[in-house]
Amino acid sequence: DYYWADSSIFDVFSFEFIQGNPKTALRDPGSVVLVDAVARRIFGTEDPMGKSLGWLTVTGVMKELEHSHMQINMLISMTTDDSKPDYPRGSPGYLNNYSPDFSYITFLLLPENKPPHQLEDRINEYFRGNTPVWSGIDFEQASYVLRPLKEIYFTSDVNNEKNYARHGNLKMLRIVITIAGFVLLLAVINYINLTTARASLRAKEIGIRKVNGSSRQILLGQVLVESTVVSLISFGAALLLVVLLLPGFNRLADAGMDLKFAFSPFAWLVFLMAAVFIGILSGIYPALVLTRFKPVDSLYGQKVQGSGSLVFRQFLLTFQFIISIFLLVGVMVVYRQIGFMKSADLGFNHKSVVNINYYRWLENAPARKLIKQELENFAGVKGVAFSQGMMGGEASQFPQSLLMEGEKKQFSYFGIDPDFLELMEIDIKEGRSFSQQRPADYALETNYPAKVLVNETGIRELGLERPVGTVLSGESGPLFEIIGVVEDIHFNSQHSPIEPCIYIWSPWINMASIRLEETGQGEILSTIEDELERLEPYMVFDYSYLEDSYDLQYLKDEQTARIVRNFAVIALLIACLGLYGLSSFMAVRKTREFGIRKIMGATVPGLAVLLIRQFTRWVLIAIAIASPLSWWAMTGWLRGFAYHTGVAVWILFAAASLALLITLLTVLGQSMKTARTNPVDALRYE
Repeated sequence: DYYWADSSIFDVFSFEFIQGNPKTALRDPGSVVLVDAVARRIFGTEDPMGKSLGWLTVTGVMKELEHSHMQINMLISMTTDDSKPDYPRGSPGYLNNYSPDFSYITFLLLPENKPPHQLEDRINEYFRGNTPVWSGIDFEQASYVLRPLKEIYFTSDVNNEKNYARHGNLKMLRIVITIAGFVLLLAVINYINLTTARASLRAKEIGIRKVNGSSRQILLGQVLVESTVVSLISFGAALLLVVLLLPGFNRLADAGMDLKFAFSPFAWLVFLMAAVFIGILSGIYPALVLTRFKPVDSLYGQKVQGSGSLVFRQFLLTFQFIISIFLLVGVMVVYRQIGFMKSADLGFNHKSVVNINYYRWLENAPARKLIKQELENFAGVKGVAFSQGMMGGEASQFPQSLLMEGEKKQFSYFGIDPDFLELMEIDIKEGRSFSQQRPADYALETNYPAKVLVNETGIRELGLERPVGTVLSGESGPLFEIIGVVEDIHFNSQHSPIEPCIYIWSPWINMASIRLEETGQGEILSTIEDELERLEPYMVFDYSYLEDSYDLQYLKDEQTARIVRNFAVIALLIACLGLYGLSSFMAVRKTREFGIRKIMGATVPGLAVLLIRQFTRWVLIAIAIASPLSWWAMTGWLRGFAYHTGVAVWILFAAASLALLITLLTVLGQSMKTARTNPVDALRYE
């Protein structure tokens, strides 16, 4: 993980130097600054300063960046590249190229009192008047945007931010925070439910305290202190769980979180304040219920619990199951959508294709020809083709503006060789493909307008009825001549729609795609590695399966699905614990009633149904509310995908059935136990 950088990078960023002078470390060509871990790995205990690293010389060592979107192992002086024959130092094109090259990022360090939008306006005003036509950038339509550094980590969908290896998943972070809030709310509801349900058991205690002079304010404080103590104990248990479970969560979410922040004084203050707040929030309603009892009624054992608290508990129970059912529907919809995307027809065959990228093949037709000839002679290799980048990755397509009847059209641009479409089993719908027997198909500066293929979406975008033979123009004149129409394929994931795309036989191709036989691929790859080691002695053999590259596009979706699934299980567990506690308490309170009913002839199943019915009706209400709500929310979430499935009725039915089944299993045990109680014992107990 290295970056080209100019010498002023150390004036902009506060990278901490261990050895060397940051003012001069990247001044000269061939200079390289290493991070300390890499320097130790390469040079061991030797002093790395001044040592050679291939064609580079170590001029500095800096500390590793712990929290950054940039994963830097080394920084190489940008002046090393001055020897390019196209733009040597001092030429008009040196550092003065306006093409939309996303390889370089410009960082600006602004004064604290300088509003970024003012500078942004000045930059765009300058370029609108000074950008040459040949640059390919129309600043009347496009503009530069200054993005704060702290935003880059969560902007992997922006073209020039894709070069960074480390990006956060803001969507997943929001989902996790939201669901964590719901789970915490479920726990608070449980506490309120169980505490208010047990209110009558504490009635005599409250009555005695009031008779002995305790004011309502003191009793309120007592109950709030009790709930706060419970919350603080839970906070301590939660910290222990975080320590134990964080490594597993990091693996699940592909995150690199640590506990350094958690041990700072500020974090402890925030955590403790949150624990106290949750304790007060949980205890405020039970405190009001308990402290409103009249001492005389409570001491004489009269009914001290009004219907209001019962209705409130039933409302809270319903709310718990609304959240649980919503999460169940969400999990099933997310997994169904991921399965839909991964099994979708891409329009080509991406099975058993291996990709190998090597910079020396770029603009090196003889090397590519030799590789192709040698590898295609191996048993187990069905074909070899080259392309500009790897399918399944949005960064491998490049933008191109075309003019059609005065209207500008945006196209993706992808370089291939004549064997690529056949290798990928992509059909030509009209016209012909590129041919090795037609040298004019090769896009060199001497044979423009270049011969190109356009996909079906591109032809529709251009509005062409007879596309073959049409010449397409850009800002500076004729650019391409269409020789064929290619069927639409899903170049990228199902998140994005198929874009208009131009295929060109370009010298700028260095990605080898090799189709293998389905069996014995390990031996075939070993043979290919040996052959490439012979043909390219300096090459590091690094390959990837095209199928895996497509699957990687859904990695964040799968991580989100697993996290939501685990949270849904936790939420259901908490809801069941509350339901179990509430049903246990209700069963105990109905011991006398059940005893009388049994004497009057009631059966055990009938008594069990009587108690179960009190809970299932509220779960049915929750289902009636949660089903349309979850359908609406998940339908909105699915609209974020260009190609998506729907919220099937069976998903809503399955979530509702599961919620009912869990309710029955949770309440059934307590109901049967109470219903089986000997009526004599029950009445004697009362």
